[in-house]
Amino acid sequence: MNKIVFIDADKCIGCGLCTEICPNNLLYIHNGICKVSDEKMCDKSKGCEKICPTGAIKIN
Repeated sequence: MNKIVFIDADKCIGCGLCTEICPNNLLYIHNGICKVSDEKMCDKSKGCEKICPTGAIKIN
C-alpha cells in the first residue's frame, strides 16, 4: 500500500488544527504528535496540509 498521509513528527507541534479541519475525522493528537487513524479513508482534500503551521503534514 502506498502511503497517503505523511506526518513529520519532528515538525509537528501538536496544535490540533489538523484534527479540527479533517472532514473524515481521521487525525488525532497522541503524546503531542498528530496521528492518522485510517489513511485509506483520506479524501485528499489537503485541508490539514494547508492549515498546518509547521508544514508537518503532506498528502500524497
